[in-house]
Amino acid sequence: MAQLASRFRKTGVKEHVEAAVHDCREHLRFVTEGLIILCALTVLGWDDKDTSAGSDLNMTPQELMEKVAEKIMNEYVLTDYRNPTTILKMQPPGMPQGSSGHPKQRFACGYPGCPKTFAHDGVLRQRHRAMCPYVRFVTTLDPETAQETDERLAPPTIPSSETRKEDYKYNYSCALLRAGLLDWARHDAVREGDSQRVLDMWKYDFLHFHLNNHTNYSHIGFTVIAQQAGLVSSRMSATIKHNRFANLKGGSGHNVSLDYAMELYNGAVKPELKGRGQLTSATINRVGKCLYQMQLIQSNFDQQVQFFSSIGRHGTVSLKDDIATLVSELRGDNVFLVEPGRCHLAFPDFPLS
Repeated sequence: MAQLASRFRKTGVKEHVEAAVHDCREHLRFVTEGLIILCALTVLGWDDKDTSAGSDLNMTPQELMEKVAEKIMNEYVLTDYRNPTTILKMQPPGMPQGSSGHPKQRFACGYPGCPKTFAHDGVLRQRHRAMCPYVRFVTTLDPETAQETDERLAPPTIPSSETRKEDYKYNYSCALLRAGLLDWARHDAVREGDSQRVLDMWKYDFLHFHLNNHTNYSHIGFTVIAQQAGLVSSRMSATIKHNRFANLKGGSGHNVSLDYAMELYNGAVKPELKGRGQLTSATINRVGKCLYQMQLIQSNFDQQVQFFSSIGRHGTVSLKDDIATLVSELRGDNVFLVEPGRCHLAFPDFPLS
């Protein structure tokens, strides 16, 4: 993602910093569109993206789209199913094994004889290892044990292509496609005001946060799900579920989240507060209460004098050429074809999820 951002993000640098809105999401959407086209070309086996459907397949465009979408979901999005038994057998790096064979929920210091353990393999464990008194015992061990300890404590090295049995570049491409589609679905649910779909996305995000040790986010997701399951009253549960959107333009498909709407209102309040002398809480409250009426008066005045703002609707540059370049470059790497031994230099291992 970082390499693609530096390669294609030509309009990401704005003259005014406050004009850059959702630039990261726009870049993810751009990459997702390119990956979807690349998946479709890979599934159909077409060498040219301009190949017509009727020349190869005797089906209608709708049937072709349904078939391609089904294959993309089955081959690249739903890549792996893991049952609970398999998940229990998965052991994160550095987690010691117990006497029964099941992984403990603590991370050992790693130096011989040190009884210190940690709940997470994070900053606290690294700080302890930097001043651990048991580090001197490594040099007093016999040569064979010392060599094994040094190898176990050494930083991971990039394995050669002969020893790697997985295609980590393919795994990363599938994970990036899945993340882009999920973000797209989440954004579309907000725009349509579909509260049930937003709640379903929270259920998935809760599992994702929990598996990746994002404690605060997983706690927020669990709170939202528990409130819908009966933790609060029915009235409060309905309020939490449906009172999540604001429609500032009117019409369908123009909803935004409440926090984003608040950011827009904050952007409108700040110019009004300039030039009003010393800012006090009373001044801020007075401007905030009359902000909506001031916007209505300004809008009505602009319509009466037939004044059109020079900015208006923000124009978007067509990304058709950039998407074509992205597809052609990634197609040369065959990122959606399994070739064991490949990996990205920045992260040599990326498990299939």
